[in-house]
Amino acid sequence: MSHGPRVWAAIALGGVVGTLLRVAVFEAIDGLGVARIGGVAGMPTATLVVNVAGAGLLGVATRALTAGTVRFGVTVGVCGALTSMSTLAVDVVRILDLEGGVGPWAVAHPLVALVGGVAAFLLGRSWATPPPETAS
Repeated sequence: MSHGPRVWAAIALGGVVGTLLRVAVFEAIDGLGVARIGGVAGMPTATLVVNVAGAGLLGVATRALTAGTVRFGVTVGVCGALTSMSTLAVDVVRILDLEGGVGPWAVAHPLVALVGGVAAFLLGRSWATPPPETAS
């Protein structure tokens, strides 16, 4: 399936919005000093927050938006830039280094991200109102 320039522009614009949201969340969490979990400093709290929140937004968008330019801009652009599986992987390795091997946070962090993300997606989808049916 080929997409036209409007869809690509919506994705790019959504990517800018998602990136700015991600940076704002990371800066806010760093400013609050909540990157300490269970007595371990340097925990990747911000990554967990953006991934779970992004999954919730994706749930809302996939239910509330009809297929088209805006949906691509929100789902691929905003949510794609806001969330990051690769950063989650890097964060788990950082936790392994902080804990000196496989410790409770190295196991809990990806599990919380996965379960929290799926739960947030389902919750977002359940909260969203489907678009009205259009006459053919």
